[in-house]
Amino acid sequence: MIRVIKEGYRDWKKLCFNLPFCGGLLLMMCVSYATLLHNPTIGIDDTSFDVYYEEGVSPAMGRWVLFLLNKFVPLNYNPYMVEAVGLLVFCISVSIWCLVFYKVFGERIPRGGYLAFGCAMLSNSILAEVVVWYLQDGLYVGYGLAALSVFFGIQAFEKKDRTKRSTGWISLGLSAVFLTAAAGCYESLLLVWGISMLAAFMVF
Repeated sequence: MIRVIKEGYRDWKKLCFNLPFCGGLLLMMCVSYATLLHNPTIGIDDTSFDVYYEEGVSPAMGRWVLFLLNKFVPLNYNPYMVEAVGLLVFCISVSIWCLVFYKVFGERIPRGGYLAFGCAMLSNSILAEVVVWYLQDGLYVGYGLAALSVFFGIQAFEKKDRTKRSTGWISLGLSAVFLTAAAGCYESLLLVWGISMLAAFMVF
């Protein structure tokens, strides 16, 4: 299991810890969200923070991750800072999705292709509505958790690890844990996870 984690971290560093990739993602984040951050809007959910995160409506809907996080790191703070941190977390989540694609396709796709995917995901207008219309509800954290779940899910069924049952079961367990946490951020990520796993199996 330690080998799996080390290999994943090594691939992540090789793919993402270089100037073109990091610089490209950060530049795309600034270009895509600078105007939004400096011209904030207020949605109905932004005015109901106490209802969601103090009175417990959020976990009642099944979105418990940020409810717990708010107990340790207060989110009812400067909205510019909260959203900026959320976008940096989103960059990390996007890079983890690039790692998932790299695990499936490897060097068959040039490095520029992974950067192009990362920029497209980061600037997606549907995902950007989280910043525009309502409080950061954990969607960006959830995408990273879903990506980790897919990564370990693929690892659990990879041929070279089928002979090592303990590694396969641990990977499957980690996949389930990350998926549970992702669903606790936003339940629609279950669909993202299912489609991603199906697509990965079809490619393999």
